[in-house]
Amino acid sequence: GTELWTVDLGGALSDVAIANETVYVGCATESVVAIDLETGQRQWSSGIDNTVFARPLVADGRVFVGGVDYYLSAFDAASGKLLWRTETPNAITTGPTIVEEKLITLSGGGRRLRGRSGSVPYAPTVLSVHDLDGTRINDYRFEGYRDGGQPNWAVGIDDGIYVGQEWQIARIGMEVLDV
Repeated sequence: GTELWTVDLGGALSDVAIANETVYVGCATESVVAIDLETGQRQWSSGIDNTVFARPLVADGRVFVGGVDYYLSAFDAASGKLLWRTETPNAITTGPTIVEEKLITLSGGGRRLRGRSGSVPYAPTVLSVHDLDGTRINDYRFEGYRDGGQPNWAVGIDDGIYVGQEWQIARIGMEVLDV
């Protein structure tokens, strides 16, 4: 097809989220960027303290972003204004995603080290649960249950949270969403 537009963001990019004719993407330039889907024009850019590897989540007029800066953040989708940010156990590698009005993320790493942007090695070790206002509710640690390899993603479906590992899938009960 014909290339309609390109935007150089100066660093490695996360996967994108699209809502209301806007593309939202995190990047290794320590920012989250909103781009007009039709024209490719930047609508806003908001800084964070390190790379964003995980796809942003757009819901209810907010953009939720998990970063390697050990924070889960929420931005106003229209303006890019930071609404809140809350610390997580380690670098966020997957999520956020919404499960029963809660945000879940995977985070992890062998060391809690803030290196230069994009340099933090990680392997998810914790599934964190937050309220939509950023309040952390629970952390589920994958201790003693890594027989299927490193966790790579998590999603909530019906009555369980499913965690995809290197060579198996595991189901975690919904009680992990409670305090």
